Amino acid sequence: MTVVGFLTMMVFGVGYQLLPRLFGHALYSRGFAIAHWWLANVGLAAMIVGFFLQPHVGRHSAPVTASGGILFALGALGFVYNMWRTFNLADARARARAMERMLPTVE
Repeated sequence: MTVVGFLTMMVFGVGYQLLPRLFGHALYSRGFAIAHWWLANVGLAAMIVGFFLQPHVGRHSAPVTASGGILFALGALGFVYNMWRTFNLADARARARAMERMLPTVE
């Protein structure tokens, strides 16, 4: 859980902080970032609860662990979607600027 909880959240945090700056475009959706944070953390908590329940209730803890994994994965997909849209918007803006430089100005 340390790897999932600390390292992936660190990667997500660095991604949210650094990647939009590198591409020169604001993050596509702050709401997606907040939803990702909540989904990932609630999913992580559910996975931990499922792992703690496993020695006591056996295979009956699997739905708790699986639901946590699904929530965490949905949050990670939200991060990927948010970054993808951010990169696309930055790329579209760069293409538009390049086209403006290529077109002759009419005076």
